[in-house]
Amino acid sequence: MRRYVLPGIICLFLALPVFGQSGTALDSPPFRPMSPRIWGQGGGYTAIAEGYESLFTNPAGYALESGKKGRSITLMGLNSWFYTRPDYVLPFTYQLSQGADLADSVDIITDQITAGGFGIGTSAGMGYVGNGLGLGFITVLDSYLYGQSLLGAEGEIHATFAFIGGLAFSFQMGGSTLYLGGDVRPMLRMYAPIENSAVLGMLTSLVQGGSILSALNDEPSYSGIGLAVDVGALLTYRGLSFGLSMRDIGGTSFKYHTGTYGEDFGGLLSARLPEGGPIDTLAVTPMDLSIGLAYNPVMSKLGWLIDPSVYVEVQDITGAVRENRSFWTMLHGGTEVKLLSFFNLRAGISQGYLTFGGGFKLLILDLNAAIFTRELGLYSGDRPNTGIAIEAALRF
Repeated sequence: MRRYVLPGIICLFLALPVFGQSGTALDSPPFRPMSPRIWGQGGGYTAIAEGYESLFTNPAGYALESGKKGRSITLMGLNSWFYTRPDYVLPFTYQLSQGADLADSVDIITDQITAGGFGIGTSAGMGYVGNGLGLGFITVLDSYLYGQSLLGAEGEIHATFAFIGGLAFSFQMGGSTLYLGGDVRPMLRMYAPIENSAVLGMLTSLVQGGSILSALNDEPSYSGIGLAVDVGALLTYRGLSFGLSMRDIGGTSFKYHTGTYGEDFGGLLSARLPEGGPIDTLAVTPMDLSIGLAYNPVMSKLGWLIDPSVYVEVQDITGAVRENRSFWTMLHGGTEVKLLSFFNLRAGISQGYLTFGGGFKLLILDLNAAIFTRELGLYSGDRPNTGIAIEAALRF
């Protein structure tokens, strides 16, 4: 079987230019949970993909050895993130801990909306990665509000349910090893654009002590299914690793039907999925091409004490070309230092901004956190959005 895999994937890479989508009515964001392990070290992972994170970065990592037995099993991973400046989190949390109403924090939220954007997101998932197999089920809920003034603010909310299934194979090439992998990713996605009138309604409801989301009940939303295909490659030689990933090959189409926020998103609270209806809108997640280079020196006898790695990545090359973004918005780099085999320190530069993070693993409990900034504009400094991400997982 392996002798057909390499030629097949090469042919697929060569055929990519013929794929494409046009005439879409909506843009759809990539499937990318805000992992603190990734963002703590600069936001890239293509050349160092392994374990649970390879399910949404580079499928070639399914064949890498992860964990003590060559595999990584995540029984449950919970991520939460906040698009807000770290110095705003403590005042906001303190007010809530003292029993203050959310209305008392409206000034903090307003400042964030106009400064760089404000939002909250969460993801939950489980997965198995190892021995060339990658399987996972991950849900992501993400929201974001932004405007140069409160009167002009708008935003969006996305909810995605994804199953990931893929295979990867390794090939010995002299002193190096080539890993090739691919997966399919069926998804159910719900999307609700938040117009300015809805933002003002949310803030009014907040000040009056009502439900902040009730103002969205009658706003339009979209729901539909899509099928993504991802491929990736890793070439390792001693401590060096070169990675390439192509995600959402050809653009992943979502055929949406129109409903309301109250019907689609409100139903999630009672574990009820959208009922469906006539397809009237098309959305596409564009293809993402990323390349990376990493180095993990062999520490021999000191490996149990300290295990450093560094990497650099050029991310979403196709998106930058399509949107005419600056090269610096594609550039990510960072380092992770493992201490005593269970404690991690991370730092990096993402699109021109510093990121920091850390974590530790005790038995099967894996905890991670990161502070990061992402660039949502066309060049570094255009529209920076700072955030905090935390994770708690049961993993072995």
